[in-house]
Amino acid sequence: MYAIQPFFGLGVQLSRGNSRFYKPAFLREIWLLGLPLWLFQEFPIRGDDLFFTLCHFRNVWCRSLSLPHIKKAQTSGSEPCLLMYMSILQATSIPRPHEARAALKEQLGKRKAFLVCDENTSRLCLPRFPELQSLPRYVLQPGESRKTMEQVLEFCGSMQMLGHPRSGLIVSLGGGVVSDMAGFAASIYKRGLDVLHIPTTLMGMVDAATGGKTGVNFDYVRNALGTTHFPVQVLLFPDLLETLERDDLLSGMAEMHKHAFLAGAPHWERALNMHFDDFLKPELIHWHAQFKQALVERDPFDKGLRQQLNLGHTTAHAVESLLLKHQVEIPHGFAVAAGIDFEMRLALELNTGISEDEVKRTSQRMRDFFPPLPHALLQANAIVHFMQNDKKNRRGITFTLAKAPGEILTGVEVDEAIILKHLQLFLHARNA
Repeated sequence: MYAIQPFFGLGVQLSRGNSRFYKPAFLREIWLLGLPLWLFQEFPIRGDDLFFTLCHFRNVWCRSLSLPHIKKAQTSGSEPCLLMYMSILQATSIPRPHEARAALKEQLGKRKAFLVCDENTSRLCLPRFPELQSLPRYVLQPGESRKTMEQVLEFCGSMQMLGHPRSGLIVSLGGGVVSDMAGFAASIYKRGLDVLHIPTTLMGMVDAATGGKTGVNFDYVRNALGTTHFPVQVLLFPDLLETLERDDLLSGMAEMHKHAFLAGAPHWERALNMHFDDFLKPELIHWHAQFKQALVERDPFDKGLRQQLNLGHTTAHAVESLLLKHQVEIPHGFAVAAGIDFEMRLALELNTGISEDEVKRTSQRMRDFFPPLPHALLQANAIVHFMQNDKKNRRGITFTLAKAPGEILTGVEVDEAIILKHLQLFLHARNA
């Protein structure tokens, strides 16, 4: 006799007698979505004793999820495993750049679509997409300071007025600000509809459009209000980078440096020896988008592995929030580069295992490759204040710190006095 038992309100397990078979680290990711994401997990089994039925709550208490592919297989170990592909969350596909145009036409042929862009992308990028020009559209005001709930609600009002259905699609055409707001609106309008991103900046292509994080700024804190809502597709058109200024391209290259460090020593060494134009190759841009997507698929709700992507970002977001309060906007990547520089030094101070030579050459690269911040507006006390409101915090201010290229520590809580001391030294050194 098998009995179904609740699993923390998120799913159920099948058990026989006193034997239970489940993996909490996997089940905890089940979300209140009925959309498909292919996740892979191995479960040790004994004979045929393991059976799984996972359920989720969406309009009813429990709706069974399909298990479209289950089989036994022998792994490299001595214990047989059940290989389970499970339809749980939204799968994001990132076609290669030469496939993007056909993918866009296919998506637009399926259902009604609503376009969201900003004033810049409407003027510079939209003319390159004749298939989008007939769509109803909402044009956002550009800039990080305009990433507000008011704009999201106005956009939702436009869709409501035109009767855009829940079965429809939102297409975003823009950088990270546009994809953040489009994704947020998609997650809350009529309790959620699909969104497709066409990033127009390098930052959007390699980072912002991928991963499902959405949001708006609130009380000067970046992305303080938001949701997790995975796009159905991210379509890369590298020729759109022709519309950008050099600083906008450099901003995306900061995230590409971060990805290279996370990927390990060979990638990091290659990045340190690359020049500006090397980062603009379409195949490399696609690799970086796929690199982030691979981390996201293994940890969609940022509970562990995905937190590696936060390297440099505790500092970066605090700096951006402080400057936003002073009504000063800088490209996100410039703050990330400074954040990586500072957090490498902090890792050295905390003896994470990072070598002094690695810290020195990383710091030199960040200073040589990326412009300086407006340090006259940066005070250590104020930066720490904004760090206290960081979304990643647990009991105290929490960092992602490096041990070595490809070896990252997540969830590192650091005493505020230590942060303040080293921030003061860092800002003084950067001003020197």
